[in-house]
Amino acid sequence: MNIESKKIDGILIAIPKEKQIDASIAKIFKGKMIDFINEGNNKIIVDLSNVDFIDSSGLNAILSSFKALDKDGRLILCNVQKRVLSLFELTKMNRVLKIFSSIDEAIKAV
Repeated sequence: MNIESKKIDGILIAIPKEKQIDASIAKIFKGKMIDFINEGNNKIIVDLSNVDFIDSSGLNAILSSFKALDKDGRLILCNVQKRVLSLFELTKMNRVLKIFSSIDEAIKAV
């Protein structure tokens, strides 16, 4: 799994380049996110603009990444496509994770 990353104002922006975060790559995604956290990144924005499908394994990987942060850490999602957003709403994950429509909005929220 390819995840592009960059830093803006001390915030890590992680951009998965895959179209899906499903059972076949969720474990790899979670591992990369945990690596980012272990490298000292505690403010992370995940840009899901390329992702058009997430299954329960992918949701679990995102939630596990969120839970791996310390109490001062933040994991925010942005650029979530409509189909994926409906899954977050259906599972009520949009109440747990902050979701913004753009990177700029997400950065301001951090």
